[in-house]
Amino acid sequence: MFEFDPIALDRSLRAAAEETHEWRQRLREQASLQDDPFERFRADLGRSRFLEVSQLPQDDPLRRPLMRWIWDLMEQRINRVGLTQLAFRRYQQQLGGTYPSGGRVTVAEMLDNALQAPQRRRAWLAAFFDEAQPLSALERDLWERRQEIATQLELASPDELELPASAEHCTTFAVECHAALEEPLQQWRREAPHEWLEVPLGQSQASALPAHLRESTLADWFREARLLEGLRLRHFEFPRHWGLSSFLRALDALGEEFRWATAPTNQPFVIAHDPFGLEQYVMGACFASLLHNPSFLERRLGVDRKKQRDLRRAVAATTLIELAARACKLRLREAALTAPGSLQGAHRELVAEWLGPAAPHAASLAWFRLRRDDAQRLCGAVLGYALSVRLCEEHDEDWFRSPRAVERLRSEAAMPPTIDVQSEQFEEALSVTRAHLCASL
Repeated sequence: MFEFDPIALDRSLRAAAEETHEWRQRLREQASLQDDPFERFRADLGRSRFLEVSQLPQDDPLRRPLMRWIWDLMEQRINRVGLTQLAFRRYQQQLGGTYPSGGRVTVAEMLDNALQAPQRRRAWLAAFFDEAQPLSALERDLWERRQEIATQLELASPDELELPASAEHCTTFAVECHAALEEPLQQWRREAPHEWLEVPLGQSQASALPAHLRESTLADWFREARLLEGLRLRHFEFPRHWGLSSFLRALDALGEEFRWATAPTNQPFVIAHDPFGLEQYVMGACFASLLHNPSFLERRLGVDRKKQRDLRRAVAATTLIELAARACKLRLREAALTAPGSLQGAHRELVAEWLGPAAPHAASLAWFRLRRDDAQRLCGAVLGYALSVRLCEEHDEDWFRSPRAVERLRSEAAMPPTIDVQSEQFEEALSVTRAHLCASL
């Protein structure tokens, strides 16, 4: 006999997810240990409730979704102090030193300055690497703690609930992605981080894009086909204008929130939404791919087709590097969970081998941060780009203006999200994505 009402639990998890999302947004501006969004949900976000739900029949459609959402929110609840300390040290702790600008700055501002100012990039990155070492240690400790929490819940690993495929298959996805991209990316390998950053930022082509990037601009790009009509999008972090990478990130974030906002309303929350966001990342990549679309560049950004070649080449290079970075992070997941003591060394070595830039050992995890949903980020990006190719084939390059294409996207988003990825599906999408991007190099 179970002591909980599944429907009431679903409502509680919806409220907890909403408050947790807002809390994660607040952490950048005001990380406070007194800010606890989990307090009133503790009864539903603890070991007892998790184990109780795990005893539901295997064929109960709510069992796995409930377990995944409880795990997602409970792990953040237990690690709230560590996550708050990490955010404070990165975004709010003012540091004084002999920095390029003088005065006091945060670690996040050091990295922002390095991204914005090419002429002082090397100096700002040096400062970042010096000051980011405590962040790297905190990141490592959080991964160690995540494995401990899983063990207390009688799980072999967080992988049981977080990954979109088996751990072995996800590792294979990362290795296959690296193998597919290694050759085209050789031309942009740089050992020095300040030199390597030039390509993924895409600043050389910034002048080809609008001078300002605003949320209203994004909405205007899709107003004609009414893609966003009637949707209540959650607040999302809007990227600073560093170059074409900022436009890619803005479109990616918009696609993710589009997928969240169009989720089915006639299903329980835990079924209608995926805590690790596979299909959100699919739609994010699909939207971001529009910067590689000749019609979108001409109609929405005013880039003449005769002048698009260099811009599309830069977009392709930035996208390929982002895919390689996501693959690299996923490849490191096993070490993060099973060998946190050696994680920083393994991280530095693999990033240098797969991508090129060799950050200092002690700051490596602050430089390329591992995330719980790195598997979904990689798979979603590959599948999303392949989706954009299919949309162009079925609706022409103008699919973002096509009512039929928009109707398709919104109707498919009204179905419960897919949370698993098959090997054949990933391999086919990777082949399509690689071929389409490499054609512009």
